[in-house]
Amino acid sequence: MNFKKLLILFLFGIISLYASPLAVLADDLGVSPPYIRNAGLAPGSHYEQTIYLTRSDAEEDLEVQIEFGVPGASN
Repeated sequence: MNFKKLLILFLFGIISLYASPLAVLADDLGVSPPYIRNAGLAPGSHYEQTIYLTRSDAEEDLEVQIEFGVPGASN
C-alpha cells in the first residue's frame, strides 16, 4: 500500500469517529478488575473474586444480569 492510500484510510477513520456522536452518549460502565485470571486451577477447585461494577451517571438503580461463557462451569 502506498502512502496516499494509507493517508486516505487514516483520514476516513478519524472522520468516521467524529461523525458518529451517538455512540459516545452511552453511560460509562466500569469493571474492576477488567479480567479474571487464574492459571493454577485444578478440576474441582474453588475460586472466588470480587468484581466491582461502576457507572459514571448513577442517578437510578439498574438491574444487572451476569452470564458466564465458560464451558462446564455452573453457578
